[in-house]
Amino acid sequence: MSVTQVILQDKDFFEACLNPDFKKKLFEKHKLIKEIPTREKWKDEFLAKNGLEPIKYTEYDITPDQFWYDFSDKCRFCKGQLTKDTITKVSSYWSVLVCACHKECKVKGMSEEAYDCQMIDADCNYCKWFIRGKGGMTGGAGKGHCWIDWTETTCQSNSFSGKSCFEHRKPFK
Repeated sequence: MSVTQVILQDKDFFEACLNPDFKKKLFEKHKLIKEIPTREKWKDEFLAKNGLEPIKYTEYDITPDQFWYDFSDKCRFCKGQLTKDTITKVSSYWSVLVCACHKECKVKGMSEEAYDCQMIDADCNYCKWFIRGKGGMTGGAGKGHCWIDWTETTCQSNSFSGKSCFEHRKPFK
C-alpha cells in the first residue's frame, strides 16, 4: 500500500480555515484525522504524573503523511478574526504545524515565537557566549567554545539543551 503525500494548496488551506463546509469536504477527500501531536501528549502525561495540571492541548488536523494543520479562523499570533483579504500561512517554529495568521502579524509573530522557543531551548547555538568553530554548522549542528569558561562545546539548531548559563545573543526588542 502506498501513501499519497497530501500537501494542501494555500487556497484550499485558507478556504478550510474560513469555511466549515469546505473543511468537511476536504477532510473526506484527503482522509484527514484529528489528533494531538505526540510531543504535546508526552508533556501532558509528564505534568499529570508529577501532580500538575495538564495543559490539555487542542487537537490538530493531520494528514496521513504527518503534516499538521490548524484550521482556525483566528490568527495564530493576535487571535483576531481572519478574512480572505488578511489570511496567510505560517509554520510553527518547533514542528510541522501549518497555521493561519494575519499577513501583518506574520513577521513579528514568527520572530517572537522563535525567540521564545530559543529561550526555552537554551542551546549554545543562540547564546551570546558561544563562539563558533572554523567548521561552521553541518546538518544543524556545530562546534565551538564558550566564552564563560572557554570549554569546547557543541550547538544544535532547534534542540533543547537547557544550559543554565544561556543568554540569548539577540535580546528581543
